[in-house]
Amino acid sequence: MKLPCGPFNPMEANKMRMLLLLFALFLVVFTACEPKNGPRIAAPETLLDDSLYIPLLAEMQLLQVWSTTADSVNLEDLKKEVFKQYGISEYDFEQTHRYNQSDYQRQRARLDSVKLLIEAEKRRIQGY
Repeated sequence: MKLPCGPFNPMEANKMRMLLLLFALFLVVFTACEPKNGPRIAAPETLLDDSLYIPLLAEMQLLQVWSTTADSVNLEDLKKEVFKQYGISEYDFEQTHRYNQSDYQRQRARLDSVKLLIEAEKRRIQGY
């Protein structure tokens, strides 16, 4: 009786195993490296809306810059005042900020909005 596929060749079998292994490795590497969309951590209980978060983040950035240029600025007191003005806690802001940073694509858009707000504030101040 003659086999339809010919005699067994161990070298061909090893080549097929090697190709299958390389293909599986290829799939694992490219699926593992694919960036995931969306946040990578769970949302906090109190997630600030972008309409509140973006201006507050701009304020925090301005405070940070101001504190590095002024000697007599107490950054913590100013932060407390800003959070009081916005009616939120520093904890809620930090949790929202941590969550938003886990979604780097949307956070980049938020940071672009912050940059526009800061540039607008700069133009307003230079107008005086």
